[in-house]
Amino acid sequence: MQKPFVIYRSSAGSGKTYTLALEYLKLALQQPVAYRSILAVTFTNKATQEMKGRILQYLYQVAKADESPLRRALSEELGKAELEISLQAETVLQHLLHGYSYFSVMTIDAFFQKVVRGFAREMGLQAGFQIELDLNKVLDAVIDQLLLEISEPQHRKLRQWLTRYAEEKVEEGNSWDFRKDLKQLAFELFKENYREKQSAMAAQSVTTQSAAALLEKLRELQQAFEKHMAEIGQAALAHMEQAGVSVADFSYGKNGVVGYFLKLVDGGPFVPGTRILQGLEDTEGWVSKKNPQREQLIAIAGQLHGHLTQALDAYQEYGPLYHSVIQLQRFLYAYGILHDLESRIDHYKKVNDLMLISDAPVFLQEIIGKDDTPFIYEKIGSYFQHFLIDEFQDTSGLQWLNFRPLVENSLDAGHQNLVVGDVKQSIYRWRGGDWQLLLETIQEDVQDWRTQVKKLDHNFRSKRNIIEFNNTLFKTLPALLHQKIIEDIEEVADETLREQLLRQATIIERAYEDAPQKLPETYDHHADWQGHIRIELLNEEYCTDEEGEATDWRNYVRLKLPGLVESLQAEGCEAKDIAFLVRDKRDGRAVVDTFMQYKNEGKTKPEYDYEVVSSESLFLNASLCVNLLVDLMQFLDNPDDVLVRGSIIYKYHKLTQDSLTPDQMHRFFSGGVGDEEENLALFYQQLPADFQTFQAYLNKLPIYELAENLIQMFNLGSYHEKAYIQAFQDAVLQYAKTEQGDLHTFLGWWADQGSESSVQLSEEVNAMRVMTIHKAKGLQFKVVIVPFCDWGLDHHPFKTNILWANPQDSALQNAGLLPMKYSSQLTHTLFSQEYYEEKIRIHIDHLNLLYVAFTRAEEELYAFARPKSTRQGSYPLTGIANLLRTVLPDLEVENAGALAGWDEMAQVYEVGAAHTDSEKPGEDADVLTLPAYPSVRWRDRLSIRPLSRGIFQAKLNNLTVSQAALMQLLLIQLRSVDDLKPRVEKISFERGLTARERTVLEEQANRFFNQPEVSEWYQSGRTIYIQRPLFLEKGKRYFSLDRVLVKENSATLINFCLLHDREEKKRGLEISLSHLRKNYDHLEAFLVDVTDFSIVKI
Repeated sequence: MQKPFVIYRSSAGSGKTYTLALEYLKLALQQPVAYRSILAVTFTNKATQEMKGRILQYLYQVAKADESPLRRALSEELGKAELEISLQAETVLQHLLHGYSYFSVMTIDAFFQKVVRGFAREMGLQAGFQIELDLNKVLDAVIDQLLLEISEPQHRKLRQWLTRYAEEKVEEGNSWDFRKDLKQLAFELFKENYREKQSAMAAQSVTTQSAAALLEKLRELQQAFEKHMAEIGQAALAHMEQAGVSVADFSYGKNGVVGYFLKLVDGGPFVPGTRILQGLEDTEGWVSKKNPQREQLIAIAGQLHGHLTQALDAYQEYGPLYHSVIQLQRFLYAYGILHDLESRIDHYKKVNDLMLISDAPVFLQEIIGKDDTPFIYEKIGSYFQHFLIDEFQDTSGLQWLNFRPLVENSLDAGHQNLVVGDVKQSIYRWRGGDWQLLLETIQEDVQDWRTQVKKLDHNFRSKRNIIEFNNTLFKTLPALLHQKIIEDIEEVADETLREQLLRQATIIERAYEDAPQKLPETYDHHADWQGHIRIELLNEEYCTDEEGEATDWRNYVRLKLPGLVESLQAEGCEAKDIAFLVRDKRDGRAVVDTFMQYKNEGKTKPEYDYEVVSSESLFLNASLCVNLLVDLMQFLDNPDDVLVRGSIIYKYHKLTQDSLTPDQMHRFFSGGVGDEEENLALFYQQLPADFQTFQAYLNKLPIYELAENLIQMFNLGSYHEKAYIQAFQDAVLQYAKTEQGDLHTFLGWWADQGSESSVQLSEEVNAMRVMTIHKAKGLQFKVVIVPFCDWGLDHHPFKTNILWANPQDSALQNAGLLPMKYSSQLTHTLFSQEYYEEKIRIHIDHLNLLYVAFTRAEEELYAFARPKSTRQGSYPLTGIANLLRTVLPDLEVENAGALAGWDEMAQVYEVGAAHTDSEKPGEDADVLTLPAYPSVRWRDRLSIRPLSRGIFQAKLNNLTVSQAALMQLLLIQLRSVDDLKPRVEKISFERGLTARERTVLEEQANRFFNQPEVSEWYQSGRTIYIQRPLFLEKGKRYFSLDRVLVKENSATLINFCLLHDREEKKRGLEISLSHLRKNYDHLEAFLVDVTDFSIVKI
């Protein structure tokens, strides 16, 4: 009898989706509306759509198909006749289509959002609250506000921390502009590892002052330990001086046992080496046997032995605390920054009535953990009897805690539930995924007596050679990695901790216990060709380019890729069957650039396809045509920019393949040698004549029309970048719909985020795929190429990876939860356990990446790697490349025959041979390839009213429209007159104002402040609210007041208007007065017309 809770442990290509859909049908076919009580949970929206489609497809097949293996399987499982199953499937399909909204296949986040909305009132959320999915948007706003206020006196300590953060980034070789790094640091606040411990942080009541006090305490602890050790060292050295001997008289001098006393005096390092520890046991070893004063020195060594014992005892007792203090001080600035950011995020959420998507699991834990399950179903309007959870290895701890009561309630009622997952494919731990849930926790939580584990151990995806190769490789690599971790853990001095960590390290091999897969019964064992694997390990000394010049190994691989693709297609493989899998987007971009450059250099052959599709690496800023378009727009926005002029000439000539001499290029980039008029004339001569003729006209066009005209004017549609140009126009059009449409603002948006937009091409087109390994999870391809198979096993040393821990030491017992930067230097601290546990996890993560990459292949697998050896010729296990170099020479694949093995001379491991496919390739999708990109002249189009430049230069009394808009923004955001100059500078930087425009803006603002009634609005002594939302009694948001000044029982309301919003702003003030009058003894309101600074009292 099947137990009610089934855990399916799957592997790559084992039919996981099929199994999940089959289990769904078994439950759904019990009653016509049984599907309404089933919740199937997947990991991504794409997987949700795939699962829904698969269930509907299977239902239709069972109901309608003449022959259906699935119907036969269901008949056997349910013990019913096939005809009965067919009729039931047809009935269920009809009910499901008519009640599609009850068809509950969704992501975990979607389900949690549904529960959150049901419990909004209980959670204290305002009516009409929103769940914010875009965390980047929130962080951008919060960091903008932080940087805006950082110069204020009350933020002096925070300013110091940010300065330290910027200095560290420079020391690591990164840009001092740490905005992006600060944003990355802030994402730590959204990680589940932090959120789980957030309650501990809240109990600490962390403030800027408490963080500064903690820093001072850490310094005191450091100084106290160093002072104590120095006193021991000084006493030993004084004894030696009194005896008339020096450090040089003893063995190894400063590097010997006695040299340790010098380190004590100098402030470290205090970690005792092997020689010091041996010296504690044998004082005769302190002195060389050839030393003529040996007996005297041994006697003195005996006298010094007590000092050494005292020092080592002190180190053993206080050393971990000392090293912890050092590490905490190095990263304590992040502690203060994160606290400040968290406070600002909380404030942002309250002001904007938001709940972040990352808050949902924490909120739900409070709700679901306290309420009865029936009440939860009542609130969300659904009742689920069965839970089917897919990709369970990527489920987080909090997500499972929220699901667990629902699942247990279902099991208690005798209903069937299941989870499906594969620990080996857990590569989303950075998003909160916890593979230990699937490996260990879930079975303990649900209890063994009602749990049944089933293994999906057949591979329906790959050829035999691929399967056997991966079986052998992923049996060998985990054992090797486990041994490496054991060697690292053996260095841990604490025996109890060492044994605990050794037990935890066994998880590496346990995770891969079910890696070996079988061939399905229907597999054709007699086929002539069984697949091909080729792994090339490169020595950079022998890597050369096309001219025979030495080059780095990555460039060498890039040069090989076009030839490899051509040979694959010559053997009968289509372009759409080839996938390049990379570690990150940077590598993907390198692959894309390789084929773009190959095409631009005219090296392509007509019989082969070189197109690539990538949603992650086909960025618009990789296109020469798009970059030229943006440069032309920058020139129109600011014709005085000499560097932009030079860039335009360089890119245009590169595009048209017209050569320029170095002297010519120098002239353009340096601003020329003659007067400005002559240089500008020479610039125009290099470009199409229409550009100068119609420049004034181009300046008046809205952004989309401008792009269209420039494409036609420079004939950009005739080059090999049509997809990029089309995607650029899509981005421009989308921007014009949602943002301010003037050219200057667009260029700012482009620099910040638009340039990272990617080109979206149809998945049906006959083109090669380029994607990250993370994106490829769940997919399969006939040919997989891993061009840069060289990622490390540990965290990158120059990236900030944070560990959170609560130091278990009386000296820091009130410090609470503290962040530390992951580093090998933590091995000697109080946090060594956290360090080694994370080390085990990250090693498994990186091995899993290799597993996912290698198991995507159906027929052929290619990989290139560059192992790094020591001077002694060994290959330390620091990265995937060295792992492969260690195991491949001795790797024996079963049933591979003679065409398998390691070529020592070529450093190549190969199984099988490349395949020549004589079958006719499948038909492509109906894809129309345009010979040129169509660009219609503006005269043939409807004119679109421009939003900026041109019309914006019309005068409105004293200010142009564009100046008035900036003035409105300035007056709303300004807190005091003293804040005027930095605020003007910020707006100028963001909007790219010229020095003249900046001066005009500041002068006009000062003119406004000279009015008597106005100066009071920008003085201290009042509480100031900026763009304050006004809520009516029912909680409905009506509008925002630009400026609200409150002092005791009096308030002043101010709105700043332009021509288009004068009446709306006036009406808003009138309603505010009537609504708020009962709250204040004295209430007044003013409407300021920014175009002429006229003030009307309402």
